[in-house]
Amino acid sequence: MSKISALALAASLCSLSAMAIEGPAAFVPSQAGATYPNTATSVTAWKLVGSLGASAVQIAPRWVLTAKHVGAAAGHTFTNAYGSATVSAVIPSSNADLALVYLSSEIIVPAAELPLLLSDLLNAGNNNLPGQMLAAGRGGFGAVKAHWLSANEDTSTATLASGVSAVGGDSGSGVFWYPTASSRPVLRSITTNGGNPVGPFQYLAGKGLPTSPSDQRAWIDSTIASYGANAGAAPQWTTSLEKAPLAARTPNPPQSPKVINTSPAGAFVKWDAPLASPAGVPEATSYVVKLSPGGAEYNVAINQTVLTIQGLVPNTTYSATIAAVNSNGPSGRRNMRAQPDRSASQDYTVFHTSAAPNAFSALSHEAYTTVINGQVKGCVQFKPTYSSSGAAATSFGVSNYQYALPHT
Repeated sequence: MSKISALALAASLCSLSAMAIEGPAAFVPSQAGATYPNTATSVTAWKLVGSLGASAVQIAPRWVLTAKHVGAAAGHTFTNAYGSATVSAVIPSSNADLALVYLSSEIIVPAAELPLLLSDLLNAGNNNLPGQMLAAGRGGFGAVKAHWLSANEDTSTATLASGVSAVGGDSGSGVFWYPTASSRPVLRSITTNGGNPVGPFQYLAGKGLPTSPSDQRAWIDSTIASYGANAGAAPQWTTSLEKAPLAARTPNPPQSPKVINTSPAGAFVKWDAPLASPAGVPEATSYVVKLSPGGAEYNVAINQTVLTIQGLVPNTTYSATIAAVNSNGPSGRRNMRAQPDRSASQDYTVFHTSAAPNAFSALSHEAYTTVINGQVKGCVQFKPTYSSSGAAATSFGVSNYQYALPHT
């Protein structure tokens, strides 16, 4: 998966007629490879994704799920890392951009590697979910590519942090949830349009669009059941609560994080406390602010909602995210939003440090006296000369000064 242009976002992702059938799909990692992030644990969900014009996901030995608009038809061939089989029938959903594909023969997959299908709503904005999501598809109509995203990430942060977006060839691809590194993969959704694969342009396996009440599980179950004994083993279902009990969940994220002001070498940021988590979720104990570029992290006590970030480079663009942390780990990250500049188009997910002022090329001073409240006071007038480069200075300060009492 790779970045997508604004023009491509509006277009349908794929056309079956233009595609040649490939051999067993190779894995081409876009970031960390075929292992769960920050571990050596191998994952297998990417192997379920194969070629059927664009992308499709095997959900049972004889059943594949894809996007309806890819145009799969009887006689085509589905191929993934486990094998190949001819398509016997394609059954489209009546109310979603989904299609079930019935294979003429089984493709054998170890039971522990077949996906569980998610039957309830699991939105990437859901704030309490542990684990990671693996978006896997044939972006560019080539080999399978995969990309990790935090399970509780909001879509704007996910795009900013990872740069992953669905492109042509990713239609019909899967987004798999791994609550832990050793979990059986859970098929969360099928990608159906351009954009972030955990954004709005996909259908959840069990519930259709995140905003739709349509129940895709009923259609999937009834369609497979209609084939009787010829259907083979049916896919298995699960729920988000079954895979992630409340006691294992992370806290809600901080609210309304924003950059209040910046200087050449720093930024002042603030946020509001998270909404209360459901009973049973461990309370948040701290916040963590992460800065990019550089990756610096700042740990903040839970009773604080402001932070002064120092040591930044003048005239530089930064982004910052914040998460609340409990005993299960960090919540979904939220972007620190810059204050809008109404006079220009602005990316609110980044902020800019101002340029450093021009330096002194010389600094002279002159002593003099003045009368203040009837008393004679000794004063010093500083006369700076500025270098020709840099932003104009508006003020300067004096520190570490000393004075001597007059002799008598």
